[in-house]
Amino acid sequence: MYTKSKELIKKIRSYESKTKPLPQFFSKAEIKKMLVWSEACFRNQGDTSFRLQDLKVKDNDRTGSPSGSLKSEICHFLSQKMDPVINSKGDLKLEYSVAFHGNKKAYGIHTDSGYDPEELIYKQGIIPLVNEPEDKNTHTIILNQKCYHSSSFPNISKDKKAQKDVFDLDFKTEICPTTYAKYWKNTKIRKEQMKGFSVDYPFEWKVGDTVVWDRSRIHCSSDFEATGIKFKLGLMWISKIL
Repeated sequence: MYTKSKELIKKIRSYESKTKPLPQFFSKAEIKKMLVWSEACFRNQGDTSFRLQDLKVKDNDRTGSPSGSLKSEICHFLSQKMDPVINSKGDLKLEYSVAFHGNKKAYGIHTDSGYDPEELIYKQGIIPLVNEPEDKNTHTIILNQKCYHSSSFPNISKDKKAQKDVFDLDFKTEICPTTYAKYWKNTKIRKEQMKGFSVDYPFEWKVGDTVVWDRSRIHCSSDFEATGIKFKLGLMWISKIL
């Protein structure tokens, strides 16, 4: 079982902070460098996985998990950029992990809190690299609710077991209809999925911008169909305290 102890969760919570947007944090040259890295990563079949097993599926999503010297180069770059933001005193020893996500379908509600019951999870962030079409909006929606191990939540209102592991669920208050309409499809299934959750920060994908949040925070993507998005590519990073 990968559930963390109450003592470890208490320690993790002592490091938590507000979600932090960083507008125009990366230069055009840095974005170009990350795009080159993504191409190098996806060329290596051993570093690439697909959401659907059939490689010929039209709407297949792919994830690139860099390895070897490429991983080291990217993580070194990120530590230089992000440490002044998330480790300004320099008193924490951090380890970064990274993955490129190329999506034609929106990610569901989930956490990236890790499967290791001993892991001292810290911060994470998303770096938008491609957003198509450029004139359409897509968001990573960071929610108020938290969970301290990696999991997905396709319908938490009916999942009593999952409810025990999620902090700050609220089934009495619905997401404001105006807010809901900005990010998700107006369907019975989607509305059912969002029950219990509330929005902390809707991060709009703009190339050059990024956002940092606690790894315990549950998050999801806005619906592609609702906003007219066809494809997006981003670099996701997570960190832990050693």
